[in-house]
Amino acid sequence: MNYRKIAGALLALNWVLICGMVVLVQPQPRSAVERRVVAAPNPVPAQCSQRAAPPSFQWGQLESADYPTYLISFRGDAGLRQLKTQLYEEKRGVLWRLLGVDIDRQEAVETGVGRPDGVRLDCLPIEKRSGVNALLNRFDELDQAIRAEAEENDSPPDWQKLKSLHEQREQELAQLLTATELEQFELQNHPAGKYLRELVGFTPSEEQFREIFRLLKAHEDKFAFLDPDDELGAQQKQAEREQVNTQIEQLFGEPLAAEYRRATDDRFRDLVQVAQQYGAPADSAAEIYALNEELQQSVIAVQSDPAFTDAQKDDFERVAQERLAAAMRRTLGERAYGYCVRRGLEQWLGEGAP
Repeated sequence: MNYRKIAGALLALNWVLICGMVVLVQPQPRSAVERRVVAAPNPVPAQCSQRAAPPSFQWGQLESADYPTYLISFRGDAGLRQLKTQLYEEKRGVLWRLLGVDIDRQEAVETGVGRPDGVRLDCLPIEKRSGVNALLNRFDELDQAIRAEAEENDSPPDWQKLKSLHEQREQELAQLLTATELEQFELQNHPAGKYLRELVGFTPSEEQFREIFRLLKAHEDKFAFLDPDDELGAQQKQAEREQVNTQIEQLFGEPLAAEYRRATDDRFRDLVQVAQQYGAPADSAAEIYALNEELQQSVIAVQSDPAFTDAQKDDFERVAQERLAAAMRRTLGERAYGYCVRRGLEQWLGEGAP
């Protein structure tokens, strides 16, 4: 897009609008009839002769060579805002018709607020956004070049090269932003931040949220761009993630640790989704999850007690499962419970601790 043409068109359009406004507000000469009406005031009745005549109103009192001043006098600040909106919409329409340019979209692309990859820059100071946006665009092109080369060779991309590129991008971002700005940007856009914001029923303080984010981010960055065929690497990633979760629980203790365990359990997230889908009470998922935890611990205790026979252990687990199913029916409703049965969500007991 030729930005000089766009700038020229904008400048010409602004001059046309300004000239039009000046013409509109110029005082027009009064007609002969108007002059006669003004020159011959109405006679004052005798009974009112002792009262002071009210000052006569003239439209000229509102006129001004400065159009915004005239408009404020005529309609107030709301009128000025409305006029600005109208002028902006006219300018937007003219540019679209003449040049095919959507100035809203163009501004979003240039500032990065509306990036197609979903990265948001509105958490940064305005003066930093264009620079960060240009940096991200540059590294996106390098990333795409690596992947395109792999496609041409019908081979997987060079994961190590992609990881090195990502690390270089992080280093350049750290040079462009302050430490506080960089953390805010990462909290907004890093997968670890998005993951934490999507957890349901987890209520850490702001400082606790940031501390958990730092631990999760370090883990995610360590295993970023892991080769999907690297089974040993995947096992190591899972093992270290469990260590991070344990570290988080030990760091903050109860009840936050219990909230975190529950919020990161896929079964709880599934229950939340079912409750929302079928209009169940907001706390129904938490109620069912807590009951399952209680029953599960009881079943584990009975299963490990040699005083019970195998038949007694089976009966105890069956009764516990029936109790859980009844609670799900009562709390979620029959339709939602039927959905859980089809998904296997009602069969929690016997799967071991989460």
